[in-house]
Amino acid sequence: MSAASRDVTVFFGRHLSRPVSRRRLAVLLAPLGDAFAQQALVNLRRLRRRHPGLEVLSVRELFAGAESLLRTRAQALFCRAGLLQPFGREVRAPHPDARVRYGGTWPAGLASGQARWLFRQMGDMQETAAAVLREGMAISSSHIVLSACRGRFLTITATDTDKSRVGLYAHTPLAAKAGRDFVYFGDPHFPPSSELASHWTLHAALRPWLGAESFCILHFHHAGLRAAARPGEALRLGKERLPCIVSPPYGSAALGRAMARALRAGAARAVTVADHGTWFVGKSFPAALRRARGTVRRFSLTYPRNQC
Repeated sequence: MSAASRDVTVFFGRHLSRPVSRRRLAVLLAPLGDAFAQQALVNLRRLRRRHPGLEVLSVRELFAGAESLLRTRAQALFCRAGLLQPFGREVRAPHPDARVRYGGTWPAGLASGQARWLFRQMGDMQETAAAVLREGMAISSSHIVLSACRGRFLTITATDTDKSRVGLYAHTPLAAKAGRDFVYFGDPHFPPSSELASHWTLHAALRPWLGAESFCILHFHHAGLRAAARPGEALRLGKERLPCIVSPPYGSAALGRAMARALRAGAARAVTVADHGTWFVGKSFPAALRRARGTVRRFSLTYPRNQC
């Protein structure tokens, strides 16, 4: 088989595409315009001249010279065509601000009323995650994190799990602060999201400002919002102003504090973090989901050409 006709696999960071032919690639990218599709094929041809045995290349190599929005939209097209598959675990330092240790299946001292509230939130987390994916708001089933906090316990989705199949309690462990560290409860094989410190800090920082004993956070990566955001500038979506900040270290408490400052400064209930998705705050998960739907809808009306 010639180098020109051999299938190619595209590496998207956390996902790897299934092998595609040049012809399939051209058809797949056609919705983004002939110029973009042809440039990708030119890049592929150039790379194979230098590396005749090339079978796997990165998204940046294939789409060199293209805007990040187009690369993101290309990934969405691969996803819709069923061509993306998980590639192990993302390379990142888990829980950078604190150690997280296992505390058993159930925490001591959890009042029955609080437990009932937390379990209701777990059910809402399951339904909310399914709705986000069903409506195409997130770029993948793993780039969604949900959390709810009341008192000294927080429930949050587990790390590196498919949010289209959230198992109650197994995939929504409880977590509590233990000094500078965290302790989690539930299934020992499913520790809390590596964004635990960010979520915990955001809950703590917003509680006095919102004047609420409890609220919920929904976080996911929407391709268009992520690409259109400019750090330091609020994204104008009709009457809504969506603040955007530069991301402090991933999963850190500093990220939670930075988001809280941006939300308070803009009197907002949603904030976008550069290269790290949008975070929505609501009194409940249905409320946070309604806010997310409204923001995505206003984005589609304001930036109709930037849809994925």
